[in-house]
Amino acid sequence: MGYNSGDGMIVDGMVEPHLNYIYWTEKEYNVPGLLHLEKGSALSRRLGDEIASFYFGNGPISRDTHLRQFYDITTDNSFLRGIFSSVQHHLRTSNCPIYMYRLSLDSDLCFYKRMLGIELPGVCHADEIGYLFSTLLTSAPEAGSVEDVAQRRMCRLWANFAKYSNPTPVLDPLLEITWPPVADHQNVAFLDICQELKVEFDPEPERMKFWERIYSEGLLVSKL
Repeated sequence: MGYNSGDGMIVDGMVEPHLNYIYWTEKEYNVPGLLHLEKGSALSRRLGDEIASFYFGNGPISRDTHLRQFYDITTDNSFLRGIFSSVQHHLRTSNCPIYMYRLSLDSDLCFYKRMLGIELPGVCHADEIGYLFSTLLTSAPEAGSVEDVAQRRMCRLWANFAKYSNPTPVLDPLLEITWPPVADHQNVAFLDICQELKVEFDPEPERMKFWERIYSEGLLVSKL
């Protein structure tokens, strides 16, 4: 279970970039629908203001000056917060091991980001497809290249998990790492998939703590 470092970039493929202003001019637009708040209510307006302030600050906002922050808010609100909550929920309710990852390797295999003409660092939603499958939109990586190694590593991890329910059942010279399952609500382990594989803890911690507070103030708090 995981996410791409720039999942929210996909919004550029769904909403014309020149219309992105709604995220900071209509601040209630960022209030999650799962909270079931009445638009225009005092709580909805306040949370909308707090979300926009957290990501964009309190000064003038534009796509030119706050593009990174725009992709962060769409990544978190549309993808990461729900994924992180699901990890926590499964940890509370299931005995099955949970493995979390973040794909952050921005390479030539990130075809969707290239199609959208995005130049900022990050891996767009759907760009993991290029690391797991041959596609008409990606060229076969040159042997030994960053893309080739990353593709072979991801395919090995995913195949191991499908076969053994464990992405690293044995020490593997291709992977050179053991991917631990999530074992602690307060210290969530995840595998960062970049040029090197690295185990880290608590993805985007300040941003996830912020969203936890936002959801705690809603009239209908998600059970996830």
